[in-house]
Amino acid sequence: VPPDVKFTTEWFNSLPALEAEGVYGRFYFATRVLAQMRSLGRKEDHDQLQKLLEEIAGLQADPARFRLALAEAKIHAGLEKEGFADAEKFEPETRVKYLFYQAFPRHNQLAGFWWIQLNKLRPQDSPLVVYQQVWNILDVAARKVPPDAEWTALLERVAASLAELEPAQQGLGLAQLGETCELRGQRELALKYLRAAAVVWPGSGMELAKFLAKEEKWADAAAAYLQAHESDGSNVAALFLAGKCLEKSGQAAEAAKKLELANLLMCDPSTRWSVAYSLHQLDREADAAQQYALVARIGGDGPTTDNAAENLAHLVAKDQPAVAAINWEQVRVRLLFNDAMPSSVEALLALNRNIHKSKAKALLAAGKHDEAWNEIKQCEVVAPASVDTVEEFVAELRGGGRAAQADELYDRAYAVYAPLLKTYPDCPLLLNNTAWMSARSHRNLVEALRQATKAVEMAPKTSSYTDTLAEVYFQLGDRAKAVEWAKRSLELTPEMKLFAERLKEFETKPMPEP
Repeated sequence: VPPDVKFTTEWFNSLPALEAEGVYGRFYFATRVLAQMRSLGRKEDHDQLQKLLEEIAGLQADPARFRLALAEAKIHAGLEKEGFADAEKFEPETRVKYLFYQAFPRHNQLAGFWWIQLNKLRPQDSPLVVYQQVWNILDVAARKVPPDAEWTALLERVAASLAELEPAQQGLGLAQLGETCELRGQRELALKYLRAAAVVWPGSGMELAKFLAKEEKWADAAAAYLQAHESDGSNVAALFLAGKCLEKSGQAAEAAKKLELANLLMCDPSTRWSVAYSLHQLDREADAAQQYALVARIGGDGPTTDNAAENLAHLVAKDQPAVAAINWEQVRVRLLFNDAMPSSVEALLALNRNIHKSKAKALLAAGKHDEAWNEIKQCEVVAPASVDTVEEFVAELRGGGRAAQADELYDRAYAVYAPLLKTYPDCPLLLNNTAWMSARSHRNLVEALRQATKAVEMAPKTSSYTDTLAEVYFQLGDRAKAVEWAKRSLELTPEMKLFAERLKEFETKPMPEP
């Protein structure tokens, strides 16, 4: 979209769309352009296009469908209140619930649960009011507030309404109450509702067991996992995890029995994949990688094997890049089959970049610098000016005595970003990415500080931006400021283990040389 574009009906009619989609296809495409205008800081263009799309939506026989797409675009752009205000103009209820999943990407299941419960308790409230209530429940600020009488009363009312449901649904709902309390840092309430869920429906004991394992109450966690397995014999992951918890509790003989039985039940590759996926979801990465590796080797041809290879590659890419490269290539070979259906062009490009990146890391570790440099250049062919490629290799090349190549890699990427920033000086994403790339490369640090500071000013609740600012300060030699902003990142997204690790690094890691 050129800077001098005029968003008119003629522009709208010129947009691409499949014949079957007609006006709606062009409209949905235009909402993506709308989101980009806001992201790039082109406020006047954004407002002009939004006005046009609102006019077009109002002219349609089914305006609700069009307004839903527009509301979704506003939510993706960070304008949640505007998006849910629009939602008041249309029905049915399921469409509004869909928007809740868009507005809370990290906690969409909990958001959907609370949307249902609050509508049940207060059906007169508008979508915007319900959105604000759900935001208050799941907001970061709520995680520092001790439970008060109003909150506990709301929990009790929801729990009472769940009693009308079938045991499985009631157990799931009580578990979601427990998850909400855990998210808010209210341990005793979380344990109360997770235990109640396991009593009503033993299958929900997985959440209770996960909570107990986090607290290193290994024997209690093992018992909860076993209860979940006994209620559903197909839940082999629960049996496997019970064995692992028994190991931790010192019950080696009993643990060995459970693990042996679990492995016998995982003879079928699809069952083993399901166990691996469950372990992966529970952050048991080493155990998940082991099971994915077995599926990738013995699973035969098919999507289950391919997905196991892909997930394994993700898990081991940092520490075992050669293994990751082999598994990425297995996925790529599968794409040669007639029935292969890659999800997108972007996914294909990412796959090829991952192959070259993993090979380059393995070759650098083996001291084969010239071959590694060739693979790094292939990364650039697939994804020019990739911040990820710069971050991965500049420091490693410089540390390996290849300063000239490190500078060349950074300079090529920076040459792409610098003119973009001149065109879009108010785009927080561009500001952040450029600052991050410079900080990780220990280049242009004064400029990086200005860019990162501006990005945080424009989007103060984006934890990745505050993390970039922390990195810039650290590279500048200001440990106190780095720690301050790292703590802010962790406050904004406390469930992200990466930010806790980053904070520890800033507190203890030796400062970089000037």
